[in-house]
Amino acid sequence: MLSLSCSAMFAAGTVETRGVYATNPNNQFGKQATITIDGSPADWTTDMLIAQGSANDVCNSFKGMHENCVLDCYALYAAWDDANLYLAWQMVNTFDTWWEQDGNGPISDDGYVGDVPLAVAISVDPDKTMTGRLTNGEMLWGKVNVVYETPIDHLFMMSGKPGQGTPAMFLPADAQGNTNYGDACKEYAKNGITYKMSHDFLGSSLLHLYQPQSPDDAYNDGSTWLDVLDATACQGKVRRNHQKKYDSFYEMKIPFEALGITKADLTAKGIGVMMIATRGESGIDCVPHDASMLDNVYGDYVHDASTSAEKSDSDTIRCQLADVGCRRAGSAPAAGPSVGLSIAQDYTFHSDALALSCRLKNATAGTYQVGSAAAQSFTGSATIVVGNDLKVGESVKVTVTATNGIAEQDQSISYTYTKGEAFPVGQGTAIFKNEHAWAECYCYMYGAKENAKWPGVKMKLLSGDFYAYQMPAGLSSANVIFNNGLEDGEGKEQYPSGNGLSLTNKQVRLYDYVQWYDVNYTCATVLEEALAQPATTVRKVLYQGDLYLLLPTGEMYSIDGKRK
Repeated sequence: MLSLSCSAMFAAGTVETRGVYATNPNNQFGKQATITIDGSPADWTTDMLIAQGSANDVCNSFKGMHENCVLDCYALYAAWDDANLYLAWQMVNTFDTWWEQDGNGPISDDGYVGDVPLAVAISVDPDKTMTGRLTNGEMLWGKVNVVYETPIDHLFMMSGKPGQGTPAMFLPADAQGNTNYGDACKEYAKNGITYKMSHDFLGSSLLHLYQPQSPDDAYNDGSTWLDVLDATACQGKVRRNHQKKYDSFYEMKIPFEALGITKADLTAKGIGVMMIATRGESGIDCVPHDASMLDNVYGDYVHDASTSAEKSDSDTIRCQLADVGCRRAGSAPAAGPSVGLSIAQDYTFHSDALALSCRLKNATAGTYQVGSAAAQSFTGSATIVVGNDLKVGESVKVTVTATNGIAEQDQSISYTYTKGEAFPVGQGTAIFKNEHAWAECYCYMYGAKENAKWPGVKMKLLSGDFYAYQMPAGLSSANVIFNNGLEDGEGKEQYPSGNGLSLTNKQVRLYDYVQWYDVNYTCATVLEEALAQPATTVRKVLYQGDLYLLLPTGEMYSIDGKRK
C-alpha cells in the first residue's frame, strides 16, 4: 500500500498520494460506454474517474486572489467504445463560497474559464517521449512553458472556450521528441476529434481545501477539505453555498485511428492520460496532480507583481499519468483504502455542535461510529455532527473505517473531540487562539472602514492562549486578519495570509488554525446588561474592554482583585 505522507516513484513517474490526490482510485481505469459529445455530464458516471484532484489548490488561492478565469482542475474521467476514446475533465471555481460579489474578481463572467490554452497529454507507447517544445527550440503555441519528463507521445492543444482558435494534436517530429506545425500537427476537425463544455458538475461531493495558509496544506493529510455541496458541512464556514454554474465540465472524443491503436490495444496494454490547464505561459493546475503546479506560488508574475509567478514559470511534468483501459506495465500498484476526517485528533470545540467532513480514498465503502451509537454506512464522503448531547468538558470518540472489499486492507481511525466552555464576550467579537506564542496579538478589521491602521488593535487576553477583540461601533461587518503586530518584513506573521475572515457585529467567532466558526458566549458587554441577568454564581464580564468578575450581589472586581 502506498504511503499517504509522500509521493512514490515508479517507472512511469512519481505518484502523488498525499491529501485527497489520487491516481486510478479504487483501481478504476474508465469504462466501456458511448458518449455523446455535447458538454453535458449526463453520459458519465463517477466510476469512470481515473484521477482525483482538489478544489482551491491553485496558485491564486494563495496569491492573486482577485483574478478571474480560475483554472482549478478537479477530476479526470475516461470511457471508450469500439471506435473512440472518450475523456472528460472537471474544472471548478469554488471562490464563490467566500467571494463577496458577482461580476468581479474570480467569479466575474460567471466564473467561466476563458480563452486560455488547455492540454491533454497521452502516452500510447511508453518508449516514446515528447518535450513540449518545437523543433526550433520555441515553446508550443507561442510560449506555453510546460515540458515533460514523464513519457508522452501525443499532445492535444485547445482553447478553454470551445470554438476558439484551431485545436490540434501534436506528435513527435524528431528523435528528441520535439514537434512542429507541419506534418506533426494534426487539426482536430480533420481527424474526427471533438470537444465541448458545459457549466455543470459531475458527482455529489466537491472537496474544497478549506482556508489553506500555504501550498503545503494541499499535501497535508491533516488539512481540512470541506464538501461545498453539503450545506450541513458548510454551515458557519462559508459566505454562501457553492453554485455549480461556476464549474466547467469538458468532454472529448478521440478516434482510436488518430491514436494509432484499437480498442483491443487499449484494454490489453492501456494508455496514460493527463489534463493540464495553462494561462498561456505556464501550467496552473493539472490532473493527475503534479507538484510543479505549486512550486512557485509566492513569486511575482512577470507582468503583474500582485499575481503569482506560477503563471509564467517553467513547469516540468514528472508525475505518472492516469492509466486508461488497464494498468500499464511499470505503473504504480493499486493503493489501499484510506480515510480522512476534516478535524484531527484531540480537538476542543466551543460551540453546541461540531460538523466533521469525512472522506474516503481508494475505498468502495466506509462506516462511521459516534461514541457507542450504531455504525453508519456511507460512500465517498459524509458529514458527521457531534456534540449536541455533550456537556462542557465531555468528550466523544468518532471511529471511521474504509474498505475496498479486502478485509486485511481495511483502515480505521479513531479521533476524540471535546466540548469546550463558552467565552465571556459580547457580540461582534473575534477570538484568536495564539498557537504560535506571539508576544502580542493584534486584530486588523477592514470593510466599510478600518478599525485602525495596520496592524490594527492589540487584543485582550481572555484565558490560556485565547485573545479577543470586539468590533468597534460604526462597523456592522468586517474582514478580520490576526497578526503579531509587526510591519512588513522579517518576523511579520498573519492569519489568514490573504483575504480576511468574515465577521458581523452579531457574531462571536473563533479562529484556532483549524476553523473559523461561531462559538458560544455567556456575558453581556456592558454592566447594565450583565446586572439584568439573574445569576447565582460568579461570572466573567467584559466591560469597556477589560475582564471583571461579577458577583451575584452585583459587586464587580477586576481580575487582580480590585473592586470596581
